[in-house]
Amino acid sequence: MKLATISCSIPSIKYSNEEACDYWLDKITGLSSSEKIVYRKIVHKMLDFAGAKYRYGRDESKGETAYEHIMAAMKNAMVEGNYNAEDIDLVIYCGVGKGLIEPSNSYYYAKEMGILNAECFDVVDACMSWTRAMHICQKFLASSAYKRIMVVTGEFHRGIRDTHNVPNVASLKYNFPMYTIGEAATATILEPSEDQWEFNFVSKPEHAELCTIPIDGYETFLAPSKRIGLNGPGKFVSFGKDLIDAATPLLTQLFQDTLTDVNDAKLYIPHAPSKTVYVDNLLKNGVKKERIFADVFEEYGNLVSSSVPTGIRKAVDRGLIERGDSIVLVPASAGLSAAVVKLKY
Repeated sequence: MKLATISCSIPSIKYSNEEACDYWLDKITGLSSSEKIVYRKIVHKMLDFAGAKYRYGRDESKGETAYEHIMAAMKNAMVEGNYNAEDIDLVIYCGVGKGLIEPSNSYYYAKEMGILNAECFDVVDACMSWTRAMHICQKFLASSAYKRIMVVTGEFHRGIRDTHNVPNVASLKYNFPMYTIGEAATATILEPSEDQWEFNFVSKPEHAELCTIPIDGYETFLAPSKRIGLNGPGKFVSFGKDLIDAATPLLTQLFQDTLTDVNDAKLYIPHAPSKTVYVDNLLKNGVKKERIFADVFEEYGNLVSSSVPTGIRKAVDRGLIERGDSIVLVPASAGLSAAVVKLKY
């Protein structure tokens, strides 16, 4: 399978940790003035420790939308690859950010792009969504079921999934990860190739409640839980430390089981909920620092399902990888799941 083109579209407002704290603290309710001061200091310290520096978000005052970035990513991918609408025979939309529960978002964006003869469906597996979609795409392309596939992500959550009703400072144990989230759309176009990606996954469903976004009516679908719905329907809840504590040994074991020589790959690209944790873990497993590309989290924040494709695109733009180079993707995700994916760019 070949990554023919990858395009990403980033919103217009770049904000530092300091500016991000200003944005959130201005909106937060439920805390006294003294509690806000403490809350801010803790958030800032945790962001610095995680390795976050900047995030990008839509300029809502000027009407900037997720739609325009999703369309831009799709258009740019097609222009860069010199494709027409009829060249795409499958569109997959994946990720957490979306405007529709029904039908699949892929139908809507295919329609908007004039891709009217393609099959369409969505793939959802939290931050692992793009990687899961790649696994599916390789099977389809290898079987000649499709000749050219476009995979689209649109992760836009600021002002939508974050919560401003903060009951106390202690709630940071499940609210902090939302302060690391950034925004981006990506579009990846795939074609058949003799080079096959090697996918290695592991899942641990017992950790399903550690990171959730419940929807309206979730109470009738789920058993009562002390962790789900703490911020209400549609709002992000993530027990970040517990999630990282569970994911780190899982990814480490998978890494050790699947990679016999860590020096075979030119670059390692994670989905990073924390730059610090990922870099430290890879270093402990023998990966040289210069081969770890974790800058996406530092520069753009946690881009959810857009993280890995954005990482690949940025690495290409900076000349860190070229056609034929071996790379390894090492994402982990709510669910809980982890993956090690080996491929040639």
